[in-house]
Amino acid sequence: MDGQRYRIVAIGDKSPKMLSEFCNELLGCNCEIQSISSLRLGHSFVVVVMVDAYIGESEIEKCLLGVVENYDLKLNIDTCTRKTYKFQKSDVFMRVKGINTTGIKEAVISKLTAGGLDIHGLESDIYRKDEKNIFVINVKGHASSEGFDNLTKLAAELQEENLEVAISNEWKLLI
Repeated sequence: MDGQRYRIVAIGDKSPKMLSEFCNELLGCNCEIQSISSLRLGHSFVVVVMVDAYIGESEIEKCLLGVVENYDLKLNIDTCTRKTYKFQKSDVFMRVKGINTTGIKEAVISKLTAGGLDIHGLESDIYRKDEKNIFVINVKGHASSEGFDNLTKLAAELQEENLEVAISNEWKLLI
């Protein structure tokens, strides 16, 4: 088999050892890790790994089976090709703020993706103000065919839920 690039996404509960065990298993089956990123969303932990491998998707899945079962991960493996992973320039930039409640960040992100936003980058943080925990999410992405107008309507709906939402087609919104 010729070398192939894969994008592997694993979602599960955060555990200090999960990421290192996940990477060790990939290296153990001769996958060369090109990039790795992880993100905590509430109680969930998302790991995205790009690998070059000389084995197929099913072999990678078998290699990761122990870690997937041990940490109860949801796993997705995609073959990367230039056709399926065409670069798209970010054309939507959003900032969402509100009182931090259980599941609020996941709910906001779900609404944005359902509203047609292909998320390219996401940062979130929590800070304390006036004795309340406040979350802030900065998102950049590409609008679907419905476009910027659809996301502007979605931003108005989020504002009705007592969230502060700023949306722009320029990066300087987040600076």
